[in-house]
Amino acid sequence: MKPKPASHRSAPVVAIFAITAALMLAPGCSGSGSEAAAKTRSAAAAERSGAVVSDGESGTAVGLSGGESAEDSGRVPEAFSVRDRIPIKVLYFDTETEDNTRWLSVAVAHFERTHPTVKVLLSPVYGNETDYANRLQLSLKSDPSIDVILFDGARLRSFIHSGYLVGFMADTWPDWISRFPGKTKETVGYNGLDWAMPVSLEVQGLFYNANAFRRAGIPVPWHPDSWEDVAKAARALKGITEYPLWVPGSSAQSESTTLQTFGTLLSGTGDWMYENGKWITASQGMLDSLRFLYGLYQTDSIEDNLARSVMLSRHTIDTLARKLNAGEIGMLLHSCRLGPAIQRTTGDYEKTILVTPMPRKNGGPTSVTGSWMLGISNLSANKFISFEFLKSALSPEVQTVSCTLRGDIPVRRDVEAAESWRTDNFYASSMSDYLYFSRFRPEGAEYPQLSHLISIAVESVITGTRTPETAMAEFAKAASLIIGESRREEKPYR
Repeated sequence: MKPKPASHRSAPVVAIFAITAALMLAPGCSGSGSEAAAKTRSAAAAERSGAVVSDGESGTAVGLSGGESAEDSGRVPEAFSVRDRIPIKVLYFDTETEDNTRWLSVAVAHFERTHPTVKVLLSPVYGNETDYANRLQLSLKSDPSIDVILFDGARLRSFIHSGYLVGFMADTWPDWISRFPGKTKETVGYNGLDWAMPVSLEVQGLFYNANAFRRAGIPVPWHPDSWEDVAKAARALKGITEYPLWVPGSSAQSESTTLQTFGTLLSGTGDWMYENGKWITASQGMLDSLRFLYGLYQTDSIEDNLARSVMLSRHTIDTLARKLNAGEIGMLLHSCRLGPAIQRTTGDYEKTILVTPMPRKNGGPTSVTGSWMLGISNLSANKFISFEFLKSALSPEVQTVSCTLRGDIPVRRDVEAAESWRTDNFYASSMSDYLYFSRFRPEGAEYPQLSHLISIAVESVITGTRTPETAMAEFAKAASLIIGESRREEKPYR
């Protein structure tokens, strides 16, 4: 296997220190002796492992771990004292339910059993996803103690272009070749290298309270075929429920607003956010999506001002699940990750809270797919071992646990095809077929900034401070300050 050159200067692929490979793959080596001897032993260990390791001076890119590990061979390594173990710190977002802590703890136990020279330290950040994104960016800039990060895939290209992540060749891991779908792998590839590994897939759908629908005279099960069907149901639920249609719609939760609300609506038109290598800053589909929201919340006034203000505030998914179960919410546009919260808070959930695809504007189902990922910090001194941890965290056993706790659809083909993950994951299992008609979130380093601008436009039409036409025009103007003229386009609209 030959080293692969790094072709992106602003996001260099940092050399994997050969001494790291030696420590992990050759337990018991003391590392004493001359520097030259240490390099020789390290190179030999790396060669035995199948890893491609650079000399640390030329800046040549690397392939990570293509050979047999202790885990692959079934060997049981000897015990090591805590002080001799190499620390790996994992930074990740979590909530009060600690779903990420629980599945990552399983990943740690799985990894440390076969890597006794390593101690994995979990470092959760509690709060909301926006606060975590800010903390994560700061850590990637300046904290060398962070090795592995869990992050929203919306930020992948931005992190790559900022030089925050390490690129690797994931196809040195046989499972990556045979167990992961091509489209999923495409989302993490750039300039011939892979920059992260996706741990989840999520799709969006319309959750609804069946009892509230019956009180409003809407037949159950409900299968809307157009935006007008959704609007008609919302109008019928007005007065029956406090929130006939709850959507993420504030700039305080920008990515949820962009992905779950605006993205899902836009995917049901003939337009998209990114087409033919250009960002679309104005289009008929964008205007129609904003008009749909304006019509519901301003023209039809399906919610009063207080209810709308509550809807635009931040809430945990458990709060949303409780409101949906109590009949306060009639319909809720959300991702499959809401599923575990519904199952925690609702007794007879399979009959009480149902889910259906969001329809396209004029017929047919639609959805948008997002993903959370694991990546390796460019400042990490333990990049080789971190890559080994990524593989362990994406094993079938750990993937099953993470999907059950998070409500995700499995990334691995073999896990998705198995029945084990479906048993305790009712909603994600019901929504897994949405992947067939779902669009993946746009790529591009500018996406996080544009996502925030889109959320401002969405919030402004829901609150009525802007008309759809004005909101789109202001978005296009703000986007022009971020994206060069050659990389953006305004499509015709009326």
